[in-house]
Amino acid sequence: ATPIERSTRYRYTEINGRSVLVDIDGPLPTSLAGYDDGSPAQNDLTRLRWDRSGSHVTRVLQPDGTTVALEHDKAGRITTRTEDDGVRRLQRQMRYSALSANALQAEEINTSGWLLDADGQPRASSRLSLNPYRIRHDALGRPSQAIDTAGRSIAWTYQGSTQARLDGMGNRGQIERDSEGRITRLGLYREGQDLPERAAYYGWNAQGRLSHRLLPDGRLDSYTYGDAGELLQHTDGDDTRTRWLNNGSLHASLSQTPDGAVRLALQGPASAAMEQITSQSRSTQPAERRQALRDDFGRTVWLQLADHGRQSARYNEADQLLVHTRADGSSTHYQYAPSGRLLAKRYEAAPGADRRSSSQTRLHYQGRLLQTIDSNWQRESIEYDALGRPLARTIALATPDGKAEHTYRTATRYGPDGRVHSRTLADGRVLVTRRGPASDGASVQGLQLQSAWVAGLLQASDHWLGAGATGLLERLLPAQTVVGDIQTDAFNGLQHYTAGNGLATSRQYDIAGRLTQQTTGQGTSQGTSQGSAPILSQRYRYGVGPRIRAIEQEGPPAGLHKTDYRYQGFGRLVQDNAPSAPAPVQRDSQGRTVQDALHRYTYTEAGQLQGISDHQDRPIASYRY
Repeated sequence: ATPIERSTRYRYTEINGRSVLVDIDGPLPTSLAGYDDGSPAQNDLTRLRWDRSGSHVTRVLQPDGTTVALEHDKAGRITTRTEDDGVRRLQRQMRYSALSANALQAEEINTSGWLLDADGQPRASSRLSLNPYRIRHDALGRPSQAIDTAGRSIAWTYQGSTQARLDGMGNRGQIERDSEGRITRLGLYREGQDLPERAAYYGWNAQGRLSHRLLPDGRLDSYTYGDAGELLQHTDGDDTRTRWLNNGSLHASLSQTPDGAVRLALQGPASAAMEQITSQSRSTQPAERRQALRDDFGRTVWLQLADHGRQSARYNEADQLLVHTRADGSSTHYQYAPSGRLLAKRYEAAPGADRRSSSQTRLHYQGRLLQTIDSNWQRESIEYDALGRPLARTIALATPDGKAEHTYRTATRYGPDGRVHSRTLADGRVLVTRRGPASDGASVQGLQLQSAWVAGLLQASDHWLGAGATGLLERLLPAQTVVGDIQTDAFNGLQHYTAGNGLATSRQYDIAGRLTQQTTGQGTSQGTSQGSAPILSQRYRYGVGPRIRAIEQEGPPAGLHKTDYRYQGFGRLVQDNAPSAPAPVQRDSQGRTVQDALHRYTYTEAGQLQGISDHQDRPIASYRY
């Protein structure tokens, strides 16, 4: 076999008696043409420039042509970071607390952006800024309060060995330590609670090493050490026991699950002989029993999967995937720039298949951002503002002969806090995001759809009358509710929402944050069963840990469906054919689901979802690409 070689080179120079890193040359071939003047170059070389004292990096030239300029104060802290990719300039200015020169975190961060003209100079009219991010520190340089660009507040409190972080609603995350500074408990607390809503516990032995850990979902990890402090055994929350052996020349780990599954990993010179024996043993096994093959760098060369068949892969020197070949002979080829960006993706149909299903996608960049995506059937263009945020997206569909057929354009509008305020859809209507006050986390409370003429009126009002008058006008003009009454929990996430048709969905969680029930019905309210009978109710059952043991689904006309899940070995899911379970999931040779308990699925030759029908083949949805 031909050995695989790759290398990354580092070059140093001496400045003011100090040896400093100036070049990092990656494993790909390098071309330095146009590099130093900031124009994009085909290379994977990173260059660093230093001040005269050799103390601080002042400039970084990245492989994609982007330059980063850094300014420091007398304490060595970065005060200005300017990123320039030839198209836009993004600048962050940091101000630090005057009370403590040891405060490494900035007290205030201001972000601004400009678009650049043909000479690389910023256009003043294009300047955009975000609200400042502010953070305060106490006399010891520890953070005490932070206010982000949306106005949301976070506070830190310190009391002895306990540290807490509170949000604007009084919920807190708390770290408790012992007298040696080791963490003993991590807890989440509701406002006013003294007992944690959710917690993880840690135990330490006399030598200060972690001996056990108890997680909120019931998993218990335990650790055993040798006389020299080396880790000998670890039993995880699934009762999988791993032992380590180190005799100087051979490092081995042996993992065993309760049902007898075993994994052995070897490292060191002595592992070569063992690998040779193992390889000989593998060569006598049927091909379908071999699970995977990895190269010298740990990259998967081929993988045998029960549902997907044999998959193979080829990589370049930078570990990027070049070719992915599937069991039927179809393949996907990838092309990259030396800077690491994806340039093209080509799908080749399987031998004997319709060659028209082959396709190619090319990506073009403007500065560091993706500008266009060209494929056989469509062209997608993206526009950005001075801060690099997507402003508009245009998709032009084409007929098989390559002629333009339809063009669709969407746009995004941002608020002063940098969050998405609204999105203009392809038909001209506008989807507006309603958010709560900053004191409640500025979370999304609803989505409303405005007609094109209302959106145009509000846009003109915002330009001529300002945000205040526009906000008042927006509440008076008609809009259709898409989703409303969105309720989120600080610890669990989404809890309740009501769709525009009046159907409400509520979720319940256990103390570990695992979803236990989801109910959808007409007129139901969060946490109750008021209104008519639920249209669909799903209950999730767990054992120890995050794995689902059963899902009970109830709703007309099918009634109650219960699916049980069993796991073996190292967490592998085993299909349960119990009578109470619905029809098992069926997959084709490519591992795609073609039938489940409720639906059947068809795909294009390129593997894209084409249609969904019920078990009587009555169509539900069809897709075109």
